[in-house]
Amino acid sequence: MAWKLVPVLALVTLAFASPCVAQPNANASSEPDPLAGFYGNTLRIEVQDYRGLRFFEPDHTYHDRVRGQVFHGSWTVEGDRICTQSPGFNRFCNLGVGKTVGEKWLDRDPYTGNKVTFALTPGRQDDR
Repeated sequence: MAWKLVPVLALVTLAFASPCVAQPNANASSEPDPLAGFYGNTLRIEVQDYRGLRFFEPDHTYHDRVRGQVFHGSWTVEGDRICTQSPGFNRFCNLGVGKTVGEKWLDRDPYTGNKVTFALTPGRQDDR
């Protein structure tokens, strides 16, 4: 009798351990990516004498190009704000969620209160 149980138990164990068995992803979201329109395009940022270009990636990273220098960081979305953090710099959260290519909008620097102009332009642009 025991010889009949061993194959059944082995099959049950293999069924649960098999990497080919599809499992539902409890973390999967059916909501659209809030920055999908930013990928492959350029976010121009201007505040006082600062002019920079920002390039977002779907893996939650970005890079800025400012006067020939490149800075890397990561991004998240909090409500209607895009939050960016680059090592050695302050974390910034500014308006931008829901914006599309061709739009220009204003916000304030959360630390200084200075006016910031954002413009989402088509394609990957070079420094001016």
